[in-house]
Amino acid sequence: MYYASGGDDKLVRVWKYDEGMCYYMGEGHAGGIVRMAISPDQKNLVSVGTDGSMFIWQLPKEVVEAKQESDLPTLNEKKK
Repeated sequence: MYYASGGDDKLVRVWKYDEGMCYYMGEGHAGGIVRMAISPDQKNLVSVGTDGSMFIWQLPKEVVEAKQESDLPTLNEKKK
């Protein structure tokens, strides 16, 4: 199972949950990251920064193939 994170360090990270290790990292934002979402097909990650930028990241093949449908939240998932 993998998770993504982003914050004031301006970096997008993809973590493997069981190991607690960061496997992938992306940089590009000029400000902190305030929002992230996984696309409905779970192949892309969208991040939004405080500088108004929006990036679309392609998730690594290993992450896409390893995930199960319930592993990653999608844009269509309703908040409870």
